[in-house]
Amino acid sequence: MSSIYRQVFLGELALAEHDWSRARAISDELATSARAQWLSTMPAISAMIDVIGGTAAIGQAASNRGAGDARAIARRLHRA
Repeated sequence: MSSIYRQVFLGELALAEHDWSRARAISDELATSARAQWLSTMPAISAMIDVIGGTAAIGQAASNRGAGDARAIARRLHRA
């Protein structure tokens, strides 16, 4: 659990630095790690991960795939 919070902090730091690709990579790694530890069943953990991924996707919106991914993440958060 503590490793998840450490990675969330690193993801938030990447967002603060506007390093969208690094934040997106951290979000993807977090999602994989949370699933492996069965932590993705906890809505708060999933929401923290999705917020990092969604914010990174919005930051990447001017580039290749951001807008569609941000919309999908927002829908997933809304359902939770």
